[in-house]
Amino acid sequence: MAPGIGINIYVIQIDSIPAVFGVTRDPLIILSSNIFAISGLRSLYVLVSESMGELEYLQVNIHNPLSFLRFLELFSIYLSILNI
Repeated sequence: MAPGIGINIYVIQIDSIPAVFGVTRDPLIILSSNIFAISGLRSLYVLVSESMGELEYLQVNIHNPLSFLRFLELFSIYLSILNI
């Protein structure tokens, strides 16, 4: 599995922390929600990594949309298309 996918999982989770602060200020809820989200993403990561033998182009094709989403999340401050 490409190392970029594992990095994308954690970048997406770190970027979701401000969204949780919009809902609550309780540190226990913030910590537990991020732990459960990371564990859920890790289980999907295991599922995809086990099916890599059957899906030969998945590694190449899944990296591009995830990298694009990571770019949008990291630079959403500077991009006006994401403002509602």
